[in-house]
Amino acid sequence: IRLQLQMCIRYRSSCNLHQAITDLSHTLKSDSTHTKSYIKRAEIYEEFSAYGKAIDDLTTAIEISPQISISYEARSRNYLQLGQYQTASADLMVAIDKHPEKASNYYYRANAYRLQGKLELARLDYLKVVELSPQSSLSKLARVRIKEIPGTLIPKVKKTSRWNLFRKNQQE
Repeated sequence: IRLQLQMCIRYRSSCNLHQAITDLSHTLKSDSTHTKSYIKRAEIYEEFSAYGKAIDDLTTAIEISPQISISYEARSRNYLQLGQYQTASADLMVAIDKHPEKASNYYYRANAYRLQGKLELARLDYLKVVELSPQSSLSKLARVRIKEIPGTLIPKVKKTSRWNLFRKNQQE
């Protein structure tokens, strides 16, 4: 199975995605509980914009290994592509419960809320992105979205001055 997954990665890098799907399908015929194969094949389906097939594979992966948060994250992306924002939000809620420190899940859930017209919930999630990773590019995107929501104050990024870094190093 590992060899087949390595072949899949190799095919993917050379853009032979159809062969990768074929190889992953053979892997799943020999071991129908191999979660990583479902996830990898779903990623390829997503690249082909075959969102329904990706969702099917990710649903199977979740049934086999419900503790793996990446399956919920990936499935939510596919639901978002299909305009199923409420279902995407539900998957992201599970992913956030499993990894509350991952800013990207809050960002995508905020987008899903925004697209549903739930601006207050979107605002809270965008603010959480800024809180969790204030210097990241995702935080910059969240700040742009926050500005689009009326009545929202954007928290300023706290920059550590060189003097404070110097003092901190001196104390250690």
